[in-house]
Amino acid sequence: MAHLKFEEERLSAQFNEEEAEICQLSDVIERLTDIQTSSPSLTLEEITDRMWKLNTHFRNEFVLYDIHLLTIPIVFPKVRRTQSHYHSKAIFTHYSM
Repeated sequence: MAHLKFEEERLSAQFNEEEAEICQLSDVIERLTDIQTSSPSLTLEEITDRMWKLNTHFRNEFVLYDIHLLTIPIVFPKVRRTQSHYHSKAIFTHYSM
């Protein structure tokens, strides 16, 4: 009987730990989704700030799941648009002289 009580307590503690981890991961996913869906309207500084906060608040998940790798698909389209914008301005300026 004592063994069953011990096993119940152990499983309950394990369940609570896993529930906390799931909540933590859900929060990470929610924040990443927010960054991704908002990225077209965010500046590079705002994206950097949000990723930095994510790294600070969820350091273990950031490292464990290589979340830093998600910055490339989030930032690259913005950099590309910016570069394209400046490139087209440079071409226009060059040919209008």
